[in-house]
Amino acid sequence: MRRTKQWMALLVASCMLLTACGQKQEENAETPVQTEEAVEESAEESTEESTEEEAPEEETSAEAEGDYGTVTIQDGERTVTFTKMPEKVLCANLYSAENLAMLGLADRIVAKNVATNPAEVPLEELQDELGDVPELEKSHENAVASGADLVIGQVSAFKDTAWGTYEQLESKGINCLTISGTIVEDETVENVYQDIENLGKIFKVEDKAAELIELAGGINATRGMADSRWFNTSVETIVQTNPDVIIINDYGKQTVEEKMEFLNSNPALAEVPAVKNQNILVIPLVSVMQDVRAASACRTIAEFLYPECFE
Repeated sequence: MRRTKQWMALLVASCMLLTACGQKQEENAETPVQTEEAVEESAEESTEESTEEEAPEEETSAEAEGDYGTVTIQDGERTVTFTKMPEKVLCANLYSAENLAMLGLADRIVAKNVATNPAEVPLEELQDELGDVPELEKSHENAVASGADLVIGQVSAFKDTAWGTYEQLESKGINCLTISGTIVEDETVENVYQDIENLGKIFKVEDKAAELIELAGGINATRGMADSRWFNTSVETIVQTNPDVIIINDYGKQTVEEKMEFLNSNPALAEVPAVKNQNILVIPLVSVMQDVRAASACRTIAEFLYPECFE
């Protein structure tokens, strides 16, 4: 947690993000029974003591359930209402699982989606908590079979060709929560904060959520140039914005080597500062999505831009 808070405090300088994607992404422990008459009295005492010890835990659980109340979350144009705390969460992408784990809620994750690329592995500090979480192929049938009472994912996860539409899942008693950065035209780090804040409200861990939310800034040189979150850039755009740094996503059919060759071999880009000085950073797509992993990406970018600050 401390390391994440430090990373989130870093300010990222002006950079340009090139994507290869032109569309939206998608105890119970048994107690031995004593049967001999000689220890019958001892067994009764043991049972009484055990009951007395367990009672407070049961009362605490009942009290928490009774005090939950109603939590309302604005999910794009949808309003999602929770009248009880979700117990089993299906994470339709790794990012939502990491958000939950960072909030101490990994034990509520019943399954997550099958990794879609080699870089899609849990953060190192979360491997122990998320490494053994079952993986499921996306389908409405699997979502229902998982026993989940909440599905969290990108907007593309809630289609009949994926985990099922909002209506299909809700008809089965499964609430749906969309990662906010996937339902806006131009996502910012504020969307990451919003998702963490929403989870804090839903799971009554507002204090932990507040600890995770720290300011991190930056300017994308292509910001405002398209109505979509994902779009294809061009040589003209690169020349026009004249970036000092170019960040390449390692994603898609085009390899990193091919992307680098495109930048370095085009005469029109020869005088662009980022190309001329070879200030080109490669980051996996999974590191720039809508979750706490953005903090790690901030550190990676900061180390690339200001290595002297990390000596």
